[in-house]
Amino acid sequence: MRRAGYQVVYYPDATIVHHEQRVTRRRLLTRLTFEHLKAMGLFFWKYPSGLWGKYL
Repeated sequence: MRRAGYQVVYYPDATIVHHEQRVTRRRLLTRLTFEHLKAMGLFFWKYPSGLWGKYL
């Protein structure tokens, strides 16, 4: 975000709800499904232990 020119701020009261399966329930193979799987792959390539690595 910073590289794109945006200012990054911390807002502790913010809530984010991620509905990752919302669109992919209707059709299995869509462009959005492909982009989602690609992003997941990049995340796990960058962080091989995933979200729980620091707790295991």
